[in-house]
Parts: sequence; C-alpha cells; structure tokens
Amino acid sequence: TSLHAGLIASYYLSELAGINTIVVSAAEFPLYYADNVSPGTVVIAISQSGETRDVIQSVFEAKIRGATIMGITNYIGSRLANLSNLYLPVAAGPEMAIPATKTFTSTLALLYLLSIRVANHRGRILESEYRDRIKRLWTFGEMLLDYMQRIDVAASKAAEYIVDCRSGYITSRGITYPIALEGALKFKETAYIHAEGVETGEFRHGPQSLLEKGIFTVFLIPFEKPAVPSTYDLIQLAIDRESKTVVIGFDTDQSLTNLTNASIVRIPYTERHLAPIAMTIPLQFMAYRLGLLLRRPIDTPRYLTKTVAH
Repeated sequence: TSLHAGLIASYYLSELAGINTIVVSAAEFPLYYADNVSPGTVVIAISQSGETRDVIQSVFEAKIRGATIMGITNYIGSRLANLSNLYLPVAAGPEMAIPATKTFTSTLALLYLLSIRVANHRGRILESEYRDRIKRLWTFGEMLLDYMQRIDVAASKAAEYIVDCRSGYITSRGITYPIALEGALKFKETAYIHAEGVETGEFRHGPQSLLEKGIFTVFLIPFEKPAVPSTYDLIQLAIDRESKTVVIGFDTDQSLTNLTNASIVRIPYTERHLAPIAMTIPLQFMAYRLGLLLRRPIDTPRYLTKTVAH
C-alpha cells in the first residue's frame, strides 16, 4: 500500500514540482538501488507503522551513504520517525484493521500537500495558488463526505454483482493506474478474492484472453481524456465476453448512462491530482462489502500482520 502511495507521489512531484522520482519497493532498495544514493539524495520513506523491517533497513543503507531521509508514517514514536532527518506525520488516527484504508488516502493527501509546497518553493506555483489548492483540498474532503453513502450503496451493489466470481481484474490508466493496483490488493487482503491490477493499455496484451463467465473486471475510467475512448472499447469487450463488469467513473461522464449489463459506481468529479483519492473510496467499500458477503475476518486477514518484521 505504501508503494502504491509512492507511485501516486511520483505523478505529484513530477507534474507539480518538476522533480523526477524513482519509486522503489523497500524490499528491493538495499539490493539494487542503495549504491546509487549519495549526499544530496532525498529518500522519502513511507510506512504506515514505521516499523517495517524492509523500510528500516533501506533507511539505514541510505543514511550511511549520506542521503537525507524524509519519513512519512502514522506513528510518531516509530523507528522510522526517529531515524528520519525530517518527519511528516500522516495523522490519520489509529487504524486498528490490518488492511490500510484511511491511512492510504491520508498519505495521498499528505504527499499532495508536500508536492504543492515544493512547487511553491521552486517557483512553479505562486503563493496564492498554493493557498487556493489547500482550500480546494478541504472542499474536496467535504464533497467526498457528502457522497460517501451514495458511493457505499453503489459499491455494495457492485460487490453483490461480482461476489460469485473466482478471480478478476482491476484496471485503469494514467494517474489512477496505481489505484487499480491498490484496489486489487484490498480485494485479496479483505475478501480473499484473487484480483490483478492491470494498466488498461496493457489489457489487450494477455489479460483479455481470460475474460469469460466467472471472471470480473473493474474499470476505473481514467482522468486523461485521450485514454477514455479506448477504455470504453474494452468495457464493451468485457461485457461481450460475459465477464461481470463494474465501471467506476465521474458523475459528469455521460457515457456511463449508455452502459448496459454492467454495474456502475459514480464518484464526484474533481481535479486531476485529487482523482486518485476519489477513485480509492469505492474500491475500499467494494473490498469491505465483499469481505462481509463472504464472511471473511475483514479486520484480521489470515497470515497477515500490521507490521512486516521479516
């Protein structure tokens, strides 16, 4: 989940602040990337618990090579917070369930705030725009709260629609592609349903061969307009092949009303960099509802722990 947040942050930092980042799994960093770190490198280490062994090891490896560590975690007293040169608290409040939900969306909001502050310091946006973006983030949160019940109702119907499927895909393109990966992870963690996150542009390169009865497909309509028509082509393909199809899109998208034989979940339209947060909500609700329908222990999935220590 923290890796998926990092992938979204790469869009934020690149597009808003003009900083190109390399997003690396903490498990891979000491093996393949640590030797490229030197004084002047900033390593942003993201960990909900702040205690995960791979993250702590990566931070040690980066620090001894002179890197500056920016820690992002939900626990102030964690080892990650203590090891960081600069610590940014997620401040989501205690999350008792093992699957990370509110900490994920809160981390995205924090990474967005970080990116616009860096953009402001680098002269890419004026102070007035920086303040305006913060206000819009508050407004966005209030709008999501107003939509929450409607999203849950639609997501519950979508969960009931696909609950009998044995496996499936969650797919999107552009800035919401990492959200497809996160949604697939939540389906596995919360409902024990196999789901694969796929970039929609790659869908025809193999995944489509598995489309049939018993396989679901969840499409997140991409924010980027050039990617929308080809996504709808694939939606129709999935429907024609009798894959149970769920489509999550913005309420301003009139094409959603033309879809038949698909379960539709509408979310409020927002600006590009907040779209990943909006897209996350219905997927979390779907995973939760699937877990309930299948009588899974949604707070304590088997074999999983809150902190990965090995």
